[in-house]
Amino acid sequence: QQVPMQVVFVIFMAMGNFLAFSIMQIYEVPVEHMFELMMGICLLNTVCIGIQFMVAKETPLERDPNAPKASKCAPVMNVVEAVKSSPGLLYHLAA
Repeated sequence: QQVPMQVVFVIFMAMGNFLAFSIMQIYEVPVEHMFELMMGICLLNTVCIGIQFMVAKETPLERDPNAPKASKCAPVMNVVEAVKSSPGLLYHLAA
């Protein structure tokens, strides 16, 4: 399940790199037009996010009413427990 998603991400990154390269070819010396290029990128991102908001529907998760109430420290304790139970290789990679 992870490998196909990685392939999809690589394809999207390649398309993004090609789009960025194509945008940089608009001007002879792109550095002299950096403000225009950045505004174009911001506009493109805004359009993409707007499309995402129109298309995506989020269903909020609801807690089971019979579930016991969690304490205020539960999120911190969950993080501590996850760190304690992490494999040693993860610590080696983080160092």
